[in-house]
Amino acid sequence: MLTIIPKNKPLETMERAADQGYDADYKEERMGFLLGHKRPRETFEILKAVPYRGGEKTRSKVKFYPIKFIHRGLQLSREQGLTWLGRFHTHNEIAGKPCHGLSPADKESFRLMAREIPSLRVELTVNVYAKEGPWTRPQNRSKTLFVLSEDGKYRYLVKGYTFPGFGQIPVKAPNLG
Repeated sequence: MLTIIPKNKPLETMERAADQGYDADYKEERMGFLLGHKRPRETFEILKAVPYRGGEKTRSKVKFYPIKFIHRGLQLSREQGLTWLGRFHTHNEIAGKPCHGLSPADKESFRLMAREIPSLRVELTVNVYAKEGPWTRPQNRSKTLFVLSEDGKYRYLVKGYTFPGFGQIPVKAPNLG
């Protein structure tokens, strides 16, 4: 299970990154770092999400230099005194349809980084939809967090995956609502 705490500040950070990418002139994916603690039985507590400001962002991917990303993740981990658990990235709605999973490129870049940083175990996707547009619910609803932005402008589907198999794991935000 993947738990986002305290008071969902990491979730708000990821939502803000998703909003900025969605509102960009040509929509852009965004990505960032997930920091926190690993608990027993494959349970992860996400305490902090930090957007990555580097890389080249397009509508369907973030092209980045893994070495720079790794150095920044390790620096954040040291500065915050938290374990670098993984990363998040956004998927924008394009023609009413966002991506609902991890692409082969997502998986491969995560595998490469996890070889260097054994603590990397979690990938979160934040799918963002305009509130007025189509709404496609994923088949595995019990593992997906559904969120409406405070201003009511966006809807988000937050999904968690764990490495090495990239199986979907439940995402919870206990302070939500």
